[in-house]
Amino acid sequence: MNFSQFISRRIWSNNFSSFSLFISRIAIGGIVLGVTIILLSFFILNGFKNEIKDNVYSFSGHFNISKYTGKFSYKENPLDLNIGLSSQLEKIDYVKHFQSYILSPILIKSNSEDIEGVIFKGIDKNFNSNLFKNKIIEGNWIDYESDNEYSNEIVISKNLKKNLNAEIGDDVFLYFANNPPVYRKLKLKGVFETGMQEFDNNFIFGDIVLLRKIFNWDNTLVSGVEVFVENQDDLELNYNDLKSKATFDEFIEKTDIKYIQVFDWLKLLDRNILIFFTLILLVASFNMISILLILIMERIRMIGILKALGSNNNQIKNIFLYNGLRVITLGLFLGNLISISLAVFQDKFKILKLDKTSYYMDYVPIGWDLYTLSKLNLLVFFVIFLVVFLPILIINRIKVLDSIKFS
Repeated sequence: MNFSQFISRRIWSNNFSSFSLFISRIAIGGIVLGVTIILLSFFILNGFKNEIKDNVYSFSGHFNISKYTGKFSYKENPLDLNIGLSSQLEKIDYVKHFQSYILSPILIKSNSEDIEGVIFKGIDKNFNSNLFKNKIIEGNWIDYESDNEYSNEIVISKNLKKNLNAEIGDDVFLYFANNPPVYRKLKLKGVFETGMQEFDNNFIFGDIVLLRKIFNWDNTLVSGVEVFVENQDDLELNYNDLKSKATFDEFIEKTDIKYIQVFDWLKLLDRNILIFFTLILLVASFNMISILLILIMERIRMIGILKALGSNNNQIKNIFLYNGLRVITLGLFLGNLISISLAVFQDKFKILKLDKTSYYMDYVPIGWDLYTLSKLNLLVFFVIFLVVFLPILIINRIKVLDSIKFS
């Protein structure tokens, strides 16, 4: 232990005046408050973004493969699963999952005579229904029949169920815009809710075999294929690779472009949290400067005596630097402890609730990202640590005689 560390430890642990103790607690409390707010904001924003992205991707995958067409009918120009990129997806290593679908505009009516216009999304047993487990709020998912027979069950949104005045197990009537028009009587099997009106108001789910029979398509024809990839951070690279593998008449669409208004909104939230983070960090830094200046002024007589006894400026600066490091370290530790504890509690018990119609979810979400959490802590530490050097520079201007007289 060198001289500066010894004096710093003595100042920190022994003979604190009540004023010094009070000031030090303010310094630690300021850092704790700043770190807690920053980390909780990060956890909540990350959870909010993840929840919104999961809702969008669960409906559309990360990419969508379809045929180029200038017509507005879903029935025109289907995609053949045995030709082009669709036939290669199993061999692409970054593709986690893919699922085909058929779309058809329909009118849906219940026994109450209420009619709604929606899009029927025909899917098969390959559909990743695990993504919807936490979105099914009533009933269950579709039970599929054989490849040649279709299930007579459908899953609709909570909003549509309310508009149709229907209940689980009720018969509903679907009218398909075919030539000639076709209608089918199906059974309501389940109800989902994502909170995103773009999906809840526009889509229902049913068996893809039903639409194949109505459209007179064979088992290889679909409206499109949704592709899920392993790593969302590589979406741009994956997109370029898929485009290079696609045929001239295959259209590869990124979901974040298809729903660009949602993803632009999330980017705007990132910008807001960056401004908020910067403001909190500035407040914590100015707080640290003020506290150290007060502590140096209170110890100015000690500084003069140490200089008179032969201590150089660097040794005296290190005394206050070590104390500053203790304040920063303790503040970061307590800030992390409090914020992580509160985040874990909210993640497990979901105490704080939200209005789902406004926020797309009914509770405050928590998103964990240990890598970004570590970077935030390091950034806070180094910024405040660099700021600590500013008030310490005043020690160079303290004269021995004036400081010893100071009381």
